[in-house]
Amino acid sequence: MNHIINAFKNLPRRGQHNFVKILCLALGLAISSVIIAEIYFEQTYDTYFPGWERTYQIMEVGHNKGEKLYFDQTSGATAHGIAQYAPIVEAATRVNWLKSNAQCKLENQQVFSADMVLADSCFFDVFPQRIFMGNAKETLSRPKYCLVSSRVAERIGGNVVGKHFSVPNYPGIIFTIGGVFDAFPWNSTFTSYGVVMSMSTMPQVRTFDARNDWIGSDIFNSYIRIAKGHGVGELKPYVDKMRQDHFPMKELKQAGMELNYDFVVLSEVYTQNSYIKMMGWILGIIAFVLLFTSVMNYLLIIIGNLMTRSREMAVRKCYGAAPKNIHSIIFSEALVHVGLAVLLATLFIFLCKGTIRNFLSAPIEALMFCRGSWILVAICLFVLLVGGLVPGWLYSRIPVAVAFRGYQENRNRWKLALLGFQFVISGLLFSLLYVVSAQYHLMVNQNPGYSYENVAILKVDALDRERRVQCLEEIRRMPDVSMVSSTYTIPLDDWGIDGNTIALPGDETAQFNAQDIGGVDDNFFKMLEIPIIQGSFFTERNDSCSQIMIEEKMVGKLQKVFHWKDGVIGKRIEYSGDGKVYSICGVFRNIQIGSLTGQDSDLKSLPALVFYEDKVAPYMLVKFKEMTDDTLEKLQKKVQTMYPNNLVNVYSYQSELELQYASQLHFRNGILVAGIITMIIALFGLVGYTSDEVNRRRKEIAIRKVNGAKVKDILRIFLKDIMKIALPCIIVGDLGAWLIARQWLMSFSEKITMTPLLFIGVTIILLVIIGLSVVINCYKVANSNPVKYLKDE
Repeated sequence: MNHIINAFKNLPRRGQHNFVKILCLALGLAISSVIIAEIYFEQTYDTYFPGWERTYQIMEVGHNKGEKLYFDQTSGATAHGIAQYAPIVEAATRVNWLKSNAQCKLENQQVFSADMVLADSCFFDVFPQRIFMGNAKETLSRPKYCLVSSRVAERIGGNVVGKHFSVPNYPGIIFTIGGVFDAFPWNSTFTSYGVVMSMSTMPQVRTFDARNDWIGSDIFNSYIRIAKGHGVGELKPYVDKMRQDHFPMKELKQAGMELNYDFVVLSEVYTQNSYIKMMGWILGIIAFVLLFTSVMNYLLIIIGNLMTRSREMAVRKCYGAAPKNIHSIIFSEALVHVGLAVLLATLFIFLCKGTIRNFLSAPIEALMFCRGSWILVAICLFVLLVGGLVPGWLYSRIPVAVAFRGYQENRNRWKLALLGFQFVISGLLFSLLYVVSAQYHLMVNQNPGYSYENVAILKVDALDRERRVQCLEEIRRMPDVSMVSSTYTIPLDDWGIDGNTIALPGDETAQFNAQDIGGVDDNFFKMLEIPIIQGSFFTERNDSCSQIMIEEKMVGKLQKVFHWKDGVIGKRIEYSGDGKVYSICGVFRNIQIGSLTGQDSDLKSLPALVFYEDKVAPYMLVKFKEMTDDTLEKLQKKVQTMYPNNLVNVYSYQSELELQYASQLHFRNGILVAGIITMIIALFGLVGYTSDEVNRRRKEIAIRKVNGAKVKDILRIFLKDIMKIALPCIIVGDLGAWLIARQWLMSFSEKITMTPLLFIGVTIILLVIIGLSVVINCYKVANSNPVKYLKDE
């Protein structure tokens, strides 16, 4: 205990740089612990419930003329059909997304928002959650009954069971809360589920009832759990039997199609995603180097103090201190330093948790206080052992006689090796930062083939046709508005783009897949400035329009598959989305559908088609003469005033496009923070090194000055020593960044070109920073009077 008390007393002791050591450790621990917690959180996705390793999501695998198609959704009968045929299936369930951020109004006019899904009565058999109130199985067997999560129940307040609510999107339907379940954890596929509605409600809330379909209507996420002692490979004969009994195998074969299933452990659906795996490796490297750098900097400062503290330890040995006593003193100091660093790191994390939350998949509390907390404790213990045992071993091995004569061993190699590692990491992080920033800039500023400048997206829930027409007319009259339009989908990620099949009328032997942008009105192409390169805009403009417009890249596909040699305008095709036959009236220039990331890349590569929709579609586009935050706010207020009982959302098209790349932006910002902290730690280590070197060589400097050396000559000596290690180390860091960046860039369909000039520029900037640090730290001694250092000789 006395050693610990003395360690606290010695914190402000001059020359030991204790506060710098603690600060560097705290910064390294804070950032690396958050990154490690995030990695653990990501890699334990969907492993929170018993039997997770035997729970599989059913994937639909289709083959069409040799083209393999992979879908994560199935038809309604799939899950329970497999359970019925395969006795090794313990439980099965299916889920259908109903409404995001639904505005639910209780009888007392209280409004709460939640994501709504349809689930069958076996949902909580497959994914067991604690049921606080009600009977889950019974509730999910009754039409228009639901369970709400504990988070939603807390927002509502009181006993919620038996309460009724309505949703504007489903007029005339009253839903009843039949129970409350424990909210799913943050690292769950179902974490956003706020209202789980009985699947038997589907006929009331959908225009179709696909619960018992064996083929088509692939809108369900289907899951099964296999019994213990069995493997998913045993399902094949049962699945084949099911397909033979319920699939039109003969017709599918004639059409050159095959439909089968694949089974993926639910946790692997997320964790085995190529982008998630790659980001895990990259973040793991960053966390390691940050932690290693901060610990090495701690040791570097201690090694720098070795000469000044060697006499102190020699005196203690003269008074009878054994090696174990030296170890105890140093370990107590390390315990105090690491303890304070952990407290300071915790303070940093929770003071900045709002900012840190933007980089993470969950609230900071959920990450830090979970099953993986032991990893963070183990890291702190590791830092304590390294910081306590290594310095103790160094001090205890110095002979007493050598210490009193002046411990003058040259420790350049030790210190330069530690500094070199920090320079490697600095080069790696800043070069990687440059690549990520350039790629992000490319993505958010890419030309998608249409113009979205000054365009806003307006979405108003539960408006019928007449009210939407009225809404568009009122908006058109606003002085800042130049044009309005409507569309069923927006060509961005998560805005409703679907895929379906194109075939010749009456002939399904030749077909291919396409993206469905849906219906658009007269102003859609004008507003977004999408050029029509063949044919014309729709000439039929009514509810039964039988015309279709296609994307330019579909022309070649049609000519190849259907063997057309005289153009496509006027040709007729059949679209599986509604089973109708359409005549091609025009071809428009290729546009970017969704983002440039690899997510859903198969779907994004498909050519697109557009229908005419006389009815006003769900999304309204508003083009301003000049769009500002003020004009968006005016639009929001005006529409909300017109429809006070409806949810009104206004988005900037530019901001929604950038939102597609939010994860890349957060990655860039995370590397920026890590790079700055690493550079700060490296500069602290550099200052410690140069101070120690200046102190060790001050007499040499004085003699050089007496013999005519100028200030620049003295500075050149130190700069040369540092640059000899800094330049090759930064180049090594650049090579590491190139390897990581090359792998990361493979996730994008369009990517920047990495040139040597990019890395050369980063290297020059880092060398300038390092050189300035050396000059500033050495200038005082280089410019001082040599008599000051030679008067004792």
